[in-house]
Amino acid sequence: MKYVFFLIYNILLTIAYLIATPYFIYRLISDLWTGDAREWRQRLGVFHSDELPRPGAIWIHAASMGEVSAALPLVHELRRQYPEYPLYFTTMTRSGQRRARESAPQEVAVSFLPFDLFYSMQLLLKKVRPTALLLVETELWFNLMRLAKNSGAALYMVNGRLSEKSFAQYRRIRWGIEPTLRRIDHVFAQTEEYGRRFSDLGVPEERVTISGNTKNDNLLRLIPPNPGHIRKNLGIGDEEFVIVVGSSRPGEEEMLIPAIQEAAAIRWIIAPRHLNRMKEVENLLDHFGLNRSRYTETPSRSQIILVDLMGQLTNLYAIAQVAFVGGTLTDFGGHNLFEPAVWSKPVIFGQFTGNCQEQADALLSCGGGWQVTDQEGLRKLTSQLYRSFTKTDELKIAGKHARQAVERRARVSQNIVDQILLELQTIKI
Repeated sequence: MKYVFFLIYNILLTIAYLIATPYFIYRLISDLWTGDAREWRQRLGVFHSDELPRPGAIWIHAASMGEVSAALPLVHELRRQYPEYPLYFTTMTRSGQRRARESAPQEVAVSFLPFDLFYSMQLLLKKVRPTALLLVETELWFNLMRLAKNSGAALYMVNGRLSEKSFAQYRRIRWGIEPTLRRIDHVFAQTEEYGRRFSDLGVPEERVTISGNTKNDNLLRLIPPNPGHIRKNLGIGDEEFVIVVGSSRPGEEEMLIPAIQEAAAIRWIIAPRHLNRMKEVENLLDHFGLNRSRYTETPSRSQIILVDLMGQLTNLYAIAQVAFVGGTLTDFGGHNLFEPAVWSKPVIFGQFTGNCQEQADALLSCGGGWQVTDQEGLRKLTSQLYRSFTKTDELKIAGKHARQAVERRARVSQNIVDQILLELQTIKI
């Protein structure tokens, strides 16, 4: 049956790429016009020799910026333990490629991954001849996986995750993908639930380890910002109560309105997940007559500051008394709850935590966060925390516990790398 699956898989991929050929040609011509055709040349499997590592490299593949962020601690740990060993780092998206080139050590070869066509993958594997292939999170490219194993490479899933939706989709074609998944040497899953899903799809249980999330290691490497300096630049006093709302999703800003209206003295900083929603959020706040300004504008005494610049959220969490992480009150699965926790900030989140369940459980169990189910629960909780702010140390104690939750889940990358290198008995350092 596996041969039937690969036949169907390759036929469908070929048809899809043939349909998209006019777009590929357009992009290639556009890039040639600007003098850089590297991306589309590599996507088609054509590489210059100086773009690839020497044979025998450890190959790490991550799709986009989020997966690259999860892969980088592994890359740095591999480089720390074996600085002379060749590493190869591939991505799918442009944002992921930029992040990899900016953040990976200079000695690491970085490129785009070719389309998962049989011949382009086979050509690249003959040149790279990897010792091991590490796929980050849910990067299941079946030609790449099959050909890598056939070439003698060890195959790993690192920081593995399978959302409920992805699991349901893969389960429908388990008959075809199980033989490939059974060839995975080891899955390092973020949570027990993700580990169980990999096993249910065919990975032998003894090859699944619950390792935690490598992104936690990134957080502990962050350089603490100066909260006083940030507050001053935003026109916020040292003693003012601040709630930072990170990565809010459609529908969530409206659910914040009762809490914002409850106490005019609370200063709110709201960072929508996508900046193209900025006007939509401004119109909503204007409709309710709320005083707002933008992060990039001259500091004012507005109750609400909307963050209209990418890359600011992590440091802004440092000036909060408490943070709310979005994507959790509406059904988007949530975002990284540990981003504010690393600055010793307690975290509020909603009931939809499918993408960050381990973090939610950790914060709830240690007293570093609170979970609400609706806008009324959010209003009551923020009002309660504001009233107790000057009377008790509740927020400071909760923040300390939140930080400890992050620290207890660190060193994930080191543990994974140690285990992989222990298994790779054929590596010649």
